[in-house]
Amino acid sequence: MQPAFGWRLPSFYRFQVLLTLGVFAMVGILLATRLFPAPAWFVLLWMAVFGWNGYWFLLRIVYQLEVRGGVLWWWAPLRSGQVPIAEVVAVRPSRVAVTGHVVATRRGTIWVTFATPGFAEFAAALQAVQPTVSVRVGRLAQPVYPRRWLEGAGFYRAD
Repeated sequence: MQPAFGWRLPSFYRFQVLLTLGVFAMVGILLATRLFPAPAWFVLLWMAVFGWNGYWFLLRIVYQLEVRGGVLWWWAPLRSGQVPIAEVVAVRPSRVAVTGHVVATRRGTIWVTFATPGFAEFAAALQAVQPTVSVRVGRLAQPVYPRRWLEGAGFYRAD
């Protein structure tokens, strides 16, 4: 049986994303009403930015990855999924996000941003159980944060 292991962002990440987008939505509602009138072009721009950020931060960017039983599980704030590790092709730095990484699979792409300490260990452990996975971790994947910011974050083993 393969060992279970994973990587995750700090526990407050999901709350932070939901709170930030909630505030963003409330401001958008106020701008669209007569309480704080704004030009129509600004309201439309605000809604477009809100939609873009909502899509990426709620549905695409993951805050936790875990490998157990030959399956890679992933969680985003409003979405989750799984893919057999045999279908994982590569782990590589994102071309867009500075500290971001991408887990490329035969089914598509799983986005990981804000790679905290422990992400490189996770990628190495993934490659150890699935040697065909190409792993390239960016130089910014090991940022240094005060430990109190990372409570419960990083690489973990679930054996």
